[in-house]
Amino acid sequence: MRAIPGIDPESLYRRLLALDGTTLAQVHGFRLIPYLVQTEGYFREIAPAAFHGCDVGQEWDLLSHRQSHRPAGVTRLLDVIIDESAFEVRLKRPEIMPDQIRHLLALADSPHATVRVIPLDAAFWERRGHNFDVLSFAGTTDRIGVCYYPVLGAELASGDLYDAWTLIEGNSAADLAQSRAILERRLAALS
Repeated sequence: MRAIPGIDPESLYRRLLALDGTTLAQVHGFRLIPYLVQTEGYFREIAPAAFHGCDVGQEWDLLSHRQSHRPAGVTRLLDVIIDESAFEVRLKRPEIMPDQIRHLLALADSPHATVRVIPLDAAFWERRGHNFDVLSFAGTTDRIGVCYYPVLGAELASGDLYDAWTLIEGNSAADLAQSRAILERRLAALS
């Protein structure tokens, strides 16, 4: 499903994440850290370019509430896959990336999240060349996909994003131990 006339897709996405039934978010990042796992420093650095004309403070407030939302009193499960290229983005404040990587390592240690990295030498194909999320809901097999394009913004996508997620997970992403090693190596190189 593409953008709905008269409804801002990013606004709709904010509402979807706040639904009590959104219990699993599978988030994929290419060249950018996925929104649901961004730190405040990282978000404030990239938001002016990602959300042209936005009020960064207000947008961070919305994002931080989405990150901490507990649907139906249950901690949302996060399944995160990030292309290693996202750690090569040059930021104005170099201390932001180490903080972001530490946050990802902490998430990887939590019982409600998995964090995997796609190594730089993994084969590339078009379907993984942008950020996207697949949201699942309690008590149903329904899923909603949201694509993020750097210039176009967010749009609702067809259910085939789950198929893309499954291919990336099975064919490109490193396992949990290898992913942790990549994150630790990246952090050491920045320290």
